[in-house]
Amino acid sequence: MVHKLIKTSRSSNTTGHMLRSIFVMMLVVHTASARVCSICPENTISEPGSYNLDACQCKPGWYGPNGGLCVQCDAGKYKTAAGSHICTPCPDDHISESGSFSPRACQCTAGYYQFYEGYCAPCGYDMYKPEVGPQSCTDCPLNTVSQPTSIVCQCMPGWYGPDGGPCTQCNAGTYKTASGSQICTPCPDNSGGSPVGSSRISQCVCNPGTHGRNGVRPYDLGYMSPPCTICLADTYVEAGGMQTFGNMCSSKKNYNGGVDPQCPSATATWVQMYPAAAGNDGRRDSLVELGNGNTWTVDFEMVRTISYVELWNDRANTERARGGEVRVGNSIVPRENPLCATLGGTMYDGSHVEINQVQTLDCFATGRYLSVIKDGEWMRFGEMTAFGRCQNCPRHSTSPDLAPNVDACRCMQGYGREQHGDIWICKTCGLGKYKA
Repeated sequence: MVHKLIKTSRSSNTTGHMLRSIFVMMLVVHTASARVCSICPENTISEPGSYNLDACQCKPGWYGPNGGLCVQCDAGKYKTAAGSHICTPCPDDHISESGSFSPRACQCTAGYYQFYEGYCAPCGYDMYKPEVGPQSCTDCPLNTVSQPTSIVCQCMPGWYGPDGGPCTQCNAGTYKTASGSQICTPCPDNSGGSPVGSSRISQCVCNPGTHGRNGVRPYDLGYMSPPCTICLADTYVEAGGMQTFGNMCSSKKNYNGGVDPQCPSATATWVQMYPAAAGNDGRRDSLVELGNGNTWTVDFEMVRTISYVELWNDRANTERARGGEVRVGNSIVPRENPLCATLGGTMYDGSHVEINQVQTLDCFATGRYLSVIKDGEWMRFGEMTAFGRCQNCPRHSTSPDLAPNVDACRCMQGYGREQHGDIWICKTCGLGKYKA
């Protein structure tokens, strides 16, 4: 019992000693803290002699409550003085780094140059500027283009390659319509012939032995005529019986000295000067307008075989095409050529022409010139295009698929070829003759 009491006494003395030690330490710490200055929170500053936490303010380039958590100004903003006020946005078309503390940190963004202090102007067409700062814009490299405010130049239509170059021309049989780094697109099925550097699908022309509209894919809408289609065995299409004009033509050819060799000549008494050669440019927003008794003529520059024509009326003046005459022949005087079709009647499939529809009319003819004539009133239309179709070989003759002309038709066994002027026939071999 005595032993236990002595042990308990010793334990109590130890505990008391520990409590006295802790009290002494707390007293020392309290005394020290009352004698030294506290450090302001991170990214804050205070004036000399400050005596409370609220005197600690967010430093320039940082914002937040006094004595609290401070956050850097976002890019494109700045803050010049200490305090709790928010950051100031840079002027339009300027940018600054995060945490900026001076208006001079605001510099012209990429794609803009310093026109004068405080004002940045956009880089113009075919120029670029990739960096931030007052520097001038730079001209695009060869075969590249750009829009205003560009930071890089892109390969122009008809050329491909990475942004900024170098750029390579599209191969023959391909095209690229827009600027950018995308690759060139192959011509639609059964067509090709687009030259190196082609920038329009319309530069893809139907292959020999096919017929249809140049530069049209099977899923394209807005056209009555088919894409380039193969002439099957025992039929043929003349080389001139493919699409003869329309989408092949480029801007204002024949009206202001254009030199596109694929575009046949076109003449009219008056043509609205839209951004393309009206009437045979593949566009429906450029118009031909003919006065009473005037004509619009296309010179195919060779004799062509035509099977049908398409005409796109002016949407606001559909009736102005009704009654127009389409004449095809070899005379330079349009009215001397045979009448091929009358516009505004029924289409070749028997349906009636409705407002804003493409008129597709049979026009079986051969000649160098195609003319549109309208008597009695003015006529307006947007697009006229001529086409050929596959034709049957002469009787008792055959041909393979893709026959490019009538000469590809061969007389069958037991028949010989006999010429009659400009045409030939297959005639039965006479007595004592044969043909394998």
